[in-house]
Amino acid sequence: MSKYNSQKSRILRKLNKDFFVTRNECLSQFPAITRLVALICDLRKIGYEFDTEDKNGDYKYIWTNPKPKEVFEVVEKNGIILAVKKEEEPKQTTLL
Repeated sequence: MSKYNSQKSRILRKLNKDFFVTRNECLSQFPAITRLVALICDLRKIGYEFDTEDKNGDYKYIWTNPKPKEVFEVVEKNGIILAVKKEEEPKQTTLL
């Protein structure tokens, strides 16, 4: 699994649990993730929507459309993170 896909899977797990992630929290809990905004941009490309708050220099990304959580399941296949539509066969996937 590539380092980038591993980082993305950590952020997706965090969002599925709390529906938000902050830059400083990310730096303290996941020291390897230093470019959170790049991961957020990739998630936006596949339909995730976020509100962004700046609280004294700490950026908070709040997941505003939990619908992708209901539609997509995050799976790993051959070291690649995929977002697979739950009600469809894995052949219809979106690379993250």
